[in-house]
Amino acid sequence: MTRRCSLHIPSTALAMMNDQYYSTFDPYGQDITIIAPNGIDTITIPLRTVFTLQAMATHTGIMFGVQIGMVAILLLVLAMVTKPGKHRSLVFILNVLSLVFILARNIMACFGVTGPFYNYYNWVAQYYDSVTTAKNLSIAVECMSFFVDVIIELSLMFQVRIVCCTLSSLWRSVITLASVLVVLMAVGARFALMVLNIKDNIAIVGQSTEEQWERLNQVGSASNICLMISIIFFSLIFCIKLAHAIQQRRKMGIKQFGPMQIIFVMGCQTLIIPGEQSPVNVELSRLALIRLQQFSVF
Repeated sequence: MTRRCSLHIPSTALAMMNDQYYSTFDPYGQDITIIAPNGIDTITIPLRTVFTLQAMATHTGIMFGVQIGMVAILLLVLAMVTKPGKHRSLVFILNVLSLVFILARNIMACFGVTGPFYNYYNWVAQYYDSVTTAKNLSIAVECMSFFVDVIIELSLMFQVRIVCCTLSSLWRSVITLASVLVVLMAVGARFALMVLNIKDNIAIVGQSTEEQWERLNQVGSASNICLMISIIFFSLIFCIKLAHAIQQRRKMGIKQFGPMQIIFVMGCQTLIIPGEQSPVNVELSRLALIRLQQFSVF
């Protein structure tokens, strides 16, 4: 049998303690002291950093968990709505590969949340000895993210070729050349970000200089901008081609507001809203890269 012991405090004394607490002391504003990894020096840190790390780990886990669920649903929907004859098409294969890569990346990232990079002592003391496995996992996550972007860009490029197959050879050549240039721009910027993130962040975690972080911040912003440009470019082509198809249907006397019109309206909305929010997304990504200096390599 387990015996429980409790400390009895008179209600009057407890009331006095509460009054004094609320008037003079903020328990979350105090500092705590830990011993440095060398066993000699001490490190004084705010108690609030505990909650900062806790919130960051929770948000990261929720984000990747939600993405895992969404990707699983998309895989199921993609398998159900695609005709059997289309399963061997290049676009279908690329779309499935992108979803599989995203699923694998998010699962690995969830394992990373429980690793040493989210350990409170390692975080505040910048103590990252014997974290080879965690580094390899972070490198794998970063490489998977790069491959996801590459597959998505290739899928968009091939979809543009399909929707533009009825255009003249001149327009097809112009659009194909522009698509290749846009894809190379986005993939090249993302590749540079992957290399820098692995070289100047993950491989030497806890030892990156301000110059390295500034360079990583600049390349990260450039990569986000290039990705944004590519998405807007391909979305414009899809919307213009769909608008032309709707116009042709009207000339043939088909004037009801059918699925094609609905897709066109929603396509314009999903084009305009990200375009308006893209500066905010770039700034948030820049701030996230700055926070990486103090937190995580993911």
